[in-house]
Amino acid sequence: LGCAIGTDWSDAAGKGINYGLSVYGDSNIVGGPDSSSRNIISGNNGGIWLSGIGNTVQGNYIGLASDGLTILGNVNHGIYSRGSFQCLIGGDQTQGEGNIISGNSSGITSYDTITEYPGQSPGDHP
Repeated sequence: LGCAIGTDWSDAAGKGINYGLSVYGDSNIVGGPDSSSRNIISGNNGGIWLSGIGNTVQGNYIGLASDGLTILGNVNHGIYSRGSFQCLIGGDQTQGEGNIISGNSSGITSYDTITEYPGQSPGDHP
């Protein structure tokens, strides 16, 4: 089930922490293609810190409120990826696999060369 991280389901601001979610390890799944798996990761210093092999981040609102439209940005990165390999961020937008990333100082910051970002348009939202 999805979580509200750095905010709550009423979209209250100011509840954030350093990084909303730090993923260290392999084969983790953050979110998913259906709305019940969606995480709202907003109002933190940074959204997601990603490090590991084979991790997947899909279907989340990062830097937005639960409506997917209202800006509730993280101060720094939406997703910061360092030390990640063979990871998947996003996917087929028509299947709900893409993340909506907006309102952060940067969408995706990556220091990795073997991470895929299909269907991602950081900074764009409806």
